Amino acid sequence: MAIKFRKLIQGLLFVSSMGFAASGGATMVYQDNFSAAGTGGWRDLGIYFSAGTPANPPDQASQSFSTGLTSVDALELTLELRGIDGNKLKNDDGYGSGGTLWFTFFLDNNANNKVQIGKTKYIPGENSDRDLIFENLALTSPSGNWTLLMEVTPPAPCDTCGSVWLSSDNPVKFSGGIAIREPATLLLVSLGLAGFGYFSCRRV
Repeated sequence: MAIKFRKLIQGLLFVSSMGFAASGGATMVYQDNFSAAGTGGWRDLGIYFSAGTPANPPDQASQSFSTGLTSVDALELTLELRGIDGNKLKNDDGYGSGGTLWFTFFLDNNANNKVQIGKTKYIPGENSDRDLIFENLALTSPSGNWTLLMEVTPPAPCDTCGSVWLSSDNPVKFSGGIAIREPATLLLVSLGLAGFGYFSCRRV
């Protein structure tokens, strides 16, 4: 009975230590919805058409996510238009110019560290949803809280060049990890190995 008990304790210590050590490098995923895209922009209607000026901020939308991830390596976002006529950009606004609308994305770790992670553009006639993938980010947030910011950046159309109308249904996925304090990890590994060695010696 005593031998079986020692083997059980030995196995638990070893497996638990290896499990905690491995979890520090595992990729984890947090999924949600970037609904703010459909409630930002002009008059909070999800309509975007201007890059703005210093006196008038650009059309933008932002949303905070409590992901629990202390590091983010990649972000995937599906940007959906509001219906088949969500893209109302014009080839010609009547003054010889057409509309091209750039959306730039930033990720903020809520510690005054706003980082641009990528961008996409709409031109007249493009009515398909966008599957965006931003990789190799290597960003960290001790709190695990992140803010995704989207804003219209130059070049942008004038007020008469049309607009892009976005939906509130925009799936987003964060991929990253959870930091484990190194001393705690080393302690757990040491305990597991010590237990393994102790019980191995008792058998000899």
